[in-house]
Amino acid sequence: MSMMMSANMYGVQPYSQILNHFKLEAGADKNIMKCIEENSKMFMEDGNLGLAQMVLKRVKQKQVRKLGEVYITLGFKEIQDKAGLAKDVDVEKYLMKMIHTGQMKAKINRETKTVQFTDEENMLEIVDSIEAKNRRIVELMNFIGDKERHMKTD
Repeated sequence: MSMMMSANMYGVQPYSQILNHFKLEAGADKNIMKCIEENSKMFMEDGNLGLAQMVLKRVKQKQVRKLGEVYITLGFKEIQDKAGLAKDVDVEKYLMKMIHTGQMKAKINRETKTVQFTDEENMLEIVDSIEAKNRRIVELMNFIGDKERHMKTD
Protein backbone atom coordinates (compact mmCIF):
# COMPACT_ATOMS: atom_id res chain seq x y z
CA MET A 1 0.00 0.00 0.00
CA SER A 2 1.45 3.35 -0.93
CA MET A 3 2.25 5.95 1.69
CA MET A 4 -0.32 8.33 0.22
CA MET A 5 -3.09 5.73 0.28
CA SER A 6 -2.31 4.77 3.86
CA ALA A 7 -2.21 8.39 5.01
CA ASN A 8 -5.53 9.02 3.28
CA MET A 9 -7.10 5.91 4.83
CA TYR A 10 -6.07 6.80 8.36
CA GLY A 11 -5.81 10.53 7.98
CA VAL A 12 -2.95 12.59 9.33
CA GLN A 13 -4.38 12.77 12.83
CA PRO A 14 -1.80 10.40 14.41
CA TYR A 15 1.03 12.52 12.96
CA SER A 16 -0.61 15.66 14.32
CA GLN A 17 -1.02 13.99 17.70
CA ILE A 18 2.68 13.18 17.88
CA LEU A 19 3.53 16.75 16.91
CA ASN A 20 1.20 18.18 19.55
CA HIS A 21 2.54 15.83 22.24
CA PHE A 22 6.12 16.70 21.25
CA LYS A 23 5.38 20.38 21.91
CA LEU A 24 4.07 19.62 25.40
CA GLU A 25 6.51 19.22 28.27
CA ALA A 26 4.87 17.07 30.91
CA GLY A 27 4.12 13.50 29.93
CA ALA A 28 5.12 13.96 26.29
CA ASP A 29 6.99 10.65 26.16
CA LYS A 30 4.04 8.67 27.57
CA ASN A 31 1.57 10.36 25.24
CA ILE A 32 3.78 9.80 22.18
CA MET A 33 4.38 6.17 23.16
CA LYS A 34 0.62 5.65 23.51
CA CYS A 35 0.02 7.28 20.11
CA ILE A 36 2.70 5.09 18.50
CA GLU A 37 1.22 1.94 20.05
CA GLU A 38 -2.32 2.84 19.00
CA ASN A 39 -1.27 3.67 15.44
CA SER A 40 1.65 1.28 14.93
CA LYS A 41 -0.09 -0.48 12.03
CA MET A 42 -0.50 2.79 10.13
CA PHE A 43 3.08 3.91 10.89
CA MET A 44 4.39 0.53 9.65
CA GLU A 45 2.32 0.72 6.49
CA ASP A 46 3.56 4.26 5.86
CA GLY A 47 7.13 3.15 6.52
CA ASN A 48 7.35 5.69 9.35
CA LEU A 49 7.39 3.53 12.48
CA GLY A 50 11.13 4.15 12.87
CA LEU A 51 10.58 7.87 12.47
CA ALA A 52 7.86 7.85 15.13
CA GLN A 53 10.16 5.93 17.48
CA MET A 54 12.94 8.44 16.78
CA VAL A 55 10.61 11.26 17.88
CA LEU A 56 10.08 9.39 21.16
CA LYS A 57 13.84 9.04 21.59
CA ARG A 58 14.33 12.78 20.98
CA VAL A 59 11.66 13.63 23.55
CA LYS A 60 13.50 11.60 26.18
CA GLN A 61 16.80 13.30 25.28
CA LYS A 62 15.07 16.67 25.53
CA GLN A 63 13.84 15.72 28.99
CA VAL A 64 17.38 14.81 30.07
CA ARG A 65 18.68 18.17 28.76
CA LYS A 66 15.90 20.00 30.62
CA LEU A 67 17.08 18.39 33.86
CA GLY A 68 20.36 20.25 33.34
CA GLU A 69 18.44 23.52 33.41
CA VAL A 70 17.04 22.70 36.85
CA TYR A 71 19.78 20.67 38.55
CA ILE A 72 23.54 21.09 38.79
CA THR A 73 24.25 17.50 39.85
CA LEU A 74 21.94 14.52 39.63
CA GLY A 75 22.31 10.78 40.20
CA PHE A 76 21.82 8.26 37.41
CA LYS A 77 18.73 6.81 39.12
CA GLU A 78 17.12 10.25 39.44
CA ILE A 79 17.83 10.97 35.78
CA GLN A 80 16.30 7.65 34.80
CA ASP A 81 13.18 8.36 36.85
CA LYS A 82 12.73 12.05 36.01
CA ALA A 83 13.40 11.64 32.28
CA GLY A 84 11.23 8.53 32.01
CA LEU A 85 14.01 6.30 30.73
CA ALA A 86 13.28 2.58 30.65
CA LYS A 87 14.61 0.56 33.58
CA ASP A 88 16.88 -1.48 31.29
CA VAL A 89 18.64 1.63 29.92
CA ASP A 90 22.32 1.97 30.87
CA VAL A 91 22.10 5.60 32.01
CA GLU A 92 25.86 6.15 31.93
CA LYS A 93 26.13 5.01 28.29
CA TYR A 94 23.01 7.02 27.40
CA LEU A 95 24.52 10.18 28.91
CA MET A 96 27.95 9.52 27.38
CA LYS A 97 26.38 9.28 23.94
CA MET A 98 24.49 12.54 24.46
CA ILE A 99 27.68 14.27 25.62
CA HIS A 100 29.76 12.78 22.80
CA THR A 101 27.27 13.88 20.14
CA GLY A 102 27.13 17.39 21.60
CA GLN A 103 23.49 17.18 22.69
CA MET A 104 24.42 18.33 26.18
CA LYS A 105 27.37 19.51 28.23
CA ALA A 106 28.01 17.50 31.36
CA LYS A 107 30.64 15.71 33.39
CA ILE A 108 30.06 12.15 34.56
CA ASN A 109 31.41 10.85 37.86
CA ARG A 110 31.50 7.07 37.60
CA GLU A 111 32.39 6.51 41.25
CA THR A 112 29.35 8.36 42.61
CA LYS A 113 27.16 7.55 39.60
CA THR A 114 26.25 11.20 39.16
CA VAL A 115 26.35 13.72 36.36
CA GLN A 116 27.21 17.39 36.73
CA PHE A 117 25.42 19.46 34.13
CA THR A 118 27.40 22.37 32.71
CA ASP A 119 27.17 24.75 29.84
CA GLU A 120 30.02 26.21 27.80
CA GLU A 121 30.03 29.42 29.81
CA ASN A 122 30.10 27.43 33.03
CA MET A 123 32.97 25.30 31.67
CA LEU A 124 35.01 28.45 31.01
CA GLU A 125 34.38 29.57 34.57
CA ILE A 126 35.51 26.17 35.86
CA VAL A 127 38.69 26.26 33.76
CA ASP A 128 39.44 29.84 34.90
CA SER A 129 38.87 28.84 38.52
CA ILE A 130 41.22 25.84 38.21
CA GLU A 131 43.90 27.99 36.56
CA ALA A 132 43.59 30.59 39.33
CA LYS A 133 43.92 27.89 41.99
CA ASN A 134 46.95 26.43 40.22
CA ARG A 135 48.60 29.88 40.12
CA ARG A 136 47.89 30.30 43.85
CA ILE A 137 49.44 26.89 44.58
CA VAL A 138 52.59 27.84 42.67
CA GLU A 139 52.77 31.15 44.56
CA LEU A 140 52.42 29.35 47.90
CA MET A 141 55.03 26.75 46.94
CA ASN A 142 57.46 29.54 45.98
CA PHE A 143 56.68 31.35 49.25
CA ILE A 144 57.34 28.19 51.28
CA GLY A 145 60.54 27.55 49.31
CA ASP A 146 61.76 31.08 50.05
CA LYS A 147 60.95 30.67 53.76
CA GLU A 148 62.80 27.34 53.89
CA ARG A 149 65.88 28.91 52.25
CA HIS A 150 65.79 31.83 54.71
CA MET A 151 65.50 29.44 57.63
CA LYS A 152 68.52 27.42 56.43
CA THR A 153 70.66 30.53 56.01
CA ASP A 154 69.72 32.00 59.39
